[in-house]
Amino acid sequence: MINNTKEVLLTKDVENEISVELSSTRLQEKWKVIAKLAVFTGIGIAGRVALQYLPSVEPLTPLAIAFSYFFGIMYGVVPGSLGFWISNFLVWGGQGPWTIFQVAGIAAAALIAGLVGKTTQSRRGFLLATALGVLAYEFIVDLSWVFTFGDLNPITIFIVPLPFSITHLITSLGFALALYEARDKLLDYLKGEVNEIKVFASRYSPSIARKLGVPTARINAELTVRKHYNDKQVEFNRWMETGDRLLKRDKP
Repeated sequence: MINNTKEVLLTKDVENEISVELSSTRLQEKWKVIAKLAVFTGIGIAGRVALQYLPSVEPLTPLAIAFSYFFGIMYGVVPGSLGFWISNFLVWGGQGPWTIFQVAGIAAAALIAGLVGKTTQSRRGFLLATALGVLAYEFIVDLSWVFTFGDLNPITIFIVPLPFSITHLITSLGFALALYEARDKLLDYLKGEVNEIKVFASRYSPSIARKLGVPTARINAELTVRKHYNDKQVEFNRWMETGDRLLKRDKP
């Protein structure tokens, strides 16, 4: 009973500590994440500009899909939309009616990726989200022919651009593979301190961890780690007590 009471008090103390830590860290981390996402968006824009003479090869779309898949829909929609709008000032073709469709297309791609990311964070899920996102982007951008040139011929709209759509899909999947392999470093870089708090909460206060959106499987895994440490500590204490008893018994 005493141990249970101590455990409850410890849990309350831990919850208070996590709440205080979270309130002082979350806002700062949010702005840090936004700033870092801006840096990656800049890299995506630079990549699109550098690769503009390779048709349908650009890193901006897979980056927006990755942000949405790992962090949430808005983290992909905003950088992706801004990225296409800004980069169109710098690439051949410039701004035009197609910009609206590009922005709508990347928003749809990010939306799909974010929805898939809520159900799974696996490699296969990420590649699926990338493929579906790119296909949605291509479909919406191809529709711009209808509004830009008044062409309603489905062959012109969807068949003629097909080689470029396939190229975009394959190259985006290649970028996605590289991004997924680097996901742990990316997550640590973008949300390192928040992740540390989530791990701490998962081990010592599952209720707060759930409020932070930590998956149940992750919470159970961290609780297993904590139990392992506790078992080792109990074993260590038992050996220390045995050693003390032996030393006292051997004293003259």
